[in-house]
Amino acid sequence: VVNVPPGMSKTVMTSILLTSWDWGPNECPWRKYINTSYSEDLVVRDAGRCRDLILTDWWQARWGQPVGGPTIVDGHKAAKGYFTNDKDGSRFSTTMNGQVTGFHGHVLICDDPLKPKEIQSGGDEARAKLEKCNELWDQTFSSRSADPAHFKRLVIMQRLHFGDLAGL
Repeated sequence: VVNVPPGMSKTVMTSILLTSWDWGPNECPWRKYINTSYSEDLVVRDAGRCRDLILTDWWQARWGQPVGGPTIVDGHKAAKGYFTNDKDGSRFSTTMNGQVTGFHGHVLICDDPLKPKEIQSGGDEARAKLEKCNELWDQTFSSRSADPAHFKRLVIMQRLHFGDLAGL
Protein backbone atom coordinates (compact mmCIF):
# COMPACT_ATOMS: atom_id res chain seq x y z
CA VAL A 1 0.00 0.00 0.00
CA VAL A 2 1.34 3.39 -1.01
CA ASN A 3 -0.36 6.30 0.77
CA VAL A 4 0.99 9.58 -0.51
CA PRO A 5 -0.75 12.94 -0.86
CA PRO A 6 -1.86 14.10 -4.33
CA GLY A 7 0.85 15.57 -6.54
CA MET A 8 3.75 13.44 -5.24
CA SER A 9 4.27 11.44 -8.50
CA LYS A 10 2.90 8.16 -7.12
CA THR A 11 1.08 7.45 -10.39
CA VAL A 12 4.18 8.15 -12.47
CA MET A 13 6.30 5.81 -10.34
CA THR A 14 3.82 2.94 -10.12
CA SER A 15 1.45 3.10 -13.10
CA ILE A 16 3.92 4.32 -15.73
CA LEU A 17 7.53 3.58 -14.70
CA LEU A 18 7.11 0.26 -12.86
CA THR A 19 6.18 -1.81 -15.93
CA SER A 20 8.95 -0.29 -18.06
CA TRP A 21 11.52 -0.92 -15.31
CA ASP A 22 10.32 -4.48 -14.75
CA TRP A 23 10.38 -5.34 -18.45
CA GLY A 24 13.74 -3.63 -18.99
CA PRO A 25 16.47 -3.40 -16.36
CA ASN A 26 14.73 -5.87 -14.01
CA GLU A 27 14.69 -8.40 -16.89
CA CYS A 28 11.14 -9.68 -16.40
CA PRO A 29 9.57 -8.91 -19.82
CA TRP A 30 7.25 -11.94 -19.45
CA ARG A 31 5.41 -10.34 -16.52
CA LYS A 32 1.73 -9.50 -17.04
CA TYR A 33 0.22 -6.40 -15.45
CA ILE A 34 -3.36 -5.48 -14.68
CA ASN A 35 -3.81 -1.80 -13.91
CA THR A 36 -7.02 -0.37 -12.51
CA SER A 37 -8.42 2.94 -11.31
CA TYR A 38 -11.79 4.58 -10.78
CA SER A 39 -11.36 6.40 -14.10
CA GLU A 40 -11.04 4.93 -17.58
CA ASP A 41 -9.43 8.14 -18.80
CA LEU A 42 -6.67 7.79 -16.21
CA VAL A 43 -5.82 4.12 -16.83
CA VAL A 44 -5.82 4.59 -20.61
CA ARG A 45 -3.68 7.75 -20.30
CA ASP A 46 -1.15 5.95 -18.07
CA ALA A 47 -1.04 2.90 -20.38
CA GLY A 48 -0.23 5.20 -23.28
CA ARG A 49 2.51 6.92 -21.32
CA CYS A 50 4.03 3.59 -20.30
CA ARG A 51 3.90 2.31 -23.88
CA ASP A 52 5.39 5.56 -25.22
CA LEU A 53 8.29 5.29 -22.75
CA ILE A 54 9.04 1.70 -23.78
CA LEU A 55 9.00 2.73 -27.45
CA THR A 56 11.49 5.59 -26.99
CA ASP A 57 14.87 5.25 -28.67
CA TRP A 58 16.50 5.68 -25.24
CA TRP A 59 14.63 2.71 -23.68
CA GLN A 60 14.94 0.50 -26.76
CA ALA A 61 18.70 1.09 -27.01
CA ARG A 62 19.18 -0.14 -23.42
CA TRP A 63 16.62 -2.91 -22.98
CA GLY A 64 14.69 -3.36 -26.20
CA GLN A 65 14.98 -5.47 -29.30
CA PRO A 66 18.60 -4.55 -30.21
CA VAL A 67 19.81 -6.19 -26.97
CA GLY A 68 17.34 -9.10 -26.97
CA GLY A 69 14.71 -7.39 -24.83
CA PRO A 70 11.01 -6.93 -25.49
CA THR A 71 9.33 -5.04 -28.25
CA ILE A 72 5.69 -3.98 -28.29
CA VAL A 73 3.64 -6.15 -30.62
CA ASP A 74 0.08 -5.03 -29.90
CA GLY A 75 0.53 -1.28 -30.03
CA HIS A 76 -2.69 -0.81 -32.00
CA LYS A 77 -4.67 -1.82 -28.90
CA ALA A 78 -2.91 0.72 -26.66
CA ALA A 79 -5.68 3.24 -27.29
CA LYS A 80 -7.85 0.96 -25.19
CA GLY A 81 -5.17 0.57 -22.53
CA TYR A 82 -3.91 -2.87 -23.55
CA PHE A 83 -0.64 -3.89 -25.14
CA THR A 84 1.64 -6.90 -25.20
CA ASN A 85 5.28 -7.55 -25.95
CA ASP A 86 7.01 -10.34 -27.84
CA LYS A 87 8.20 -11.97 -24.57
CA ASP A 88 4.61 -12.81 -23.48
CA GLY A 89 4.34 -9.79 -21.20
CA SER A 90 1.26 -7.58 -21.21
CA ARG A 91 -0.29 -4.50 -19.65
CA PHE A 92 -4.08 -4.47 -19.38
CA SER A 93 -5.97 -1.48 -18.02
CA THR A 94 -9.52 -1.32 -16.73
CA THR A 95 -11.65 0.53 -14.22
CA MET A 96 -12.70 -0.88 -10.87
CA ASN A 97 -16.12 -1.58 -12.38
CA GLY A 98 -14.78 -2.62 -15.78
CA GLN A 99 -14.20 -5.98 -17.37
CA VAL A 100 -11.32 -7.99 -15.97
CA THR A 101 -12.67 -11.49 -16.53
CA GLY A 102 -10.48 -13.32 -19.03
CA PHE A 103 -7.31 -11.47 -18.03
CA HIS A 104 -4.71 -12.68 -15.57
CA GLY A 105 -1.61 -10.99 -14.27
CA HIS A 106 1.45 -11.39 -12.13
CA VAL A 107 1.05 -7.87 -10.77
CA LEU A 108 -2.16 -5.98 -10.03
CA ILE A 109 -1.78 -2.22 -9.63
CA CYS A 110 -4.75 -0.34 -8.25
CA ASP A 111 -4.12 3.40 -8.56
CA ASP A 112 -6.86 5.46 -6.92
CA PRO A 113 -9.67 2.91 -6.75
CA LEU A 114 -12.14 5.54 -5.57
CA LYS A 115 -12.88 9.08 -6.64
CA PRO A 116 -11.95 11.21 -3.61
CA LYS A 117 -14.81 13.72 -3.89
CA GLU A 118 -17.39 10.93 -3.94
CA ILE A 119 -16.07 9.37 -0.73
CA GLN A 120 -15.34 12.57 1.15
CA SER A 121 -18.94 13.67 0.69
CA GLY A 122 -19.95 10.88 3.08
CA GLY A 123 -23.42 9.39 3.44
CA ASP A 124 -25.02 6.22 2.14
CA GLU A 125 -23.77 6.68 -1.42
CA ALA A 126 -20.14 6.95 -0.26
CA ARG A 127 -20.54 3.89 1.97
CA ALA A 128 -22.02 1.92 -0.94
CA LYS A 129 -19.07 2.88 -3.19
CA LEU A 130 -16.58 1.83 -0.49
CA GLU A 131 -18.31 -1.52 -0.03
CA LYS A 132 -18.49 -2.17 -3.78
CA CYS A 133 -14.80 -1.31 -4.23
CA ASN A 134 -13.74 -3.60 -1.38
CA GLU A 135 -15.95 -6.41 -2.71
CA LEU A 136 -14.45 -6.12 -6.21
CA TRP A 137 -10.93 -6.11 -4.76
CA ASP A 138 -11.53 -9.14 -2.54
CA GLN A 139 -13.58 -11.26 -4.91
CA THR A 140 -12.98 -10.27 -8.53
CA PHE A 141 -9.46 -8.85 -8.67
CA SER A 142 -8.02 -11.37 -6.22
CA SER A 143 -8.94 -14.17 -8.65
CA ARG A 144 -7.00 -12.67 -11.59
CA SER A 145 -3.61 -14.15 -10.70
CA ALA A 146 -1.46 -15.74 -13.41
CA ASP A 147 0.73 -17.29 -10.69
CA PRO A 148 -0.93 -17.47 -7.25
CA ALA A 149 2.35 -18.27 -5.46
CA HIS A 150 3.95 -15.02 -6.67
CA PHE A 151 0.96 -12.70 -7.23
CA LYS A 152 1.66 -9.09 -6.22
CA ARG A 153 -1.03 -6.52 -5.45
CA LEU A 154 -0.22 -2.84 -5.11
CA VAL A 155 -2.67 -0.16 -3.94
CA ILE A 156 -1.79 3.49 -4.49
CA MET A 157 -4.16 6.02 -2.98
CA GLN A 158 -4.67 8.81 -0.56
CA ARG A 159 -6.50 7.73 2.59
CA LEU A 160 -10.14 8.65 2.09
CA HIS A 161 -11.98 6.69 4.78
CA PHE A 162 -11.19 4.23 7.56
CA GLY A 163 -12.91 1.51 5.50
CA ASP A 164 -11.07 2.08 2.19
CA LEU A 165 -8.66 -0.42 0.59
CA ALA A 166 -5.65 1.10 2.33
CA GLY A 167 -7.28 0.35 5.68
CA LEU A 168 -8.17 -3.29 5.00
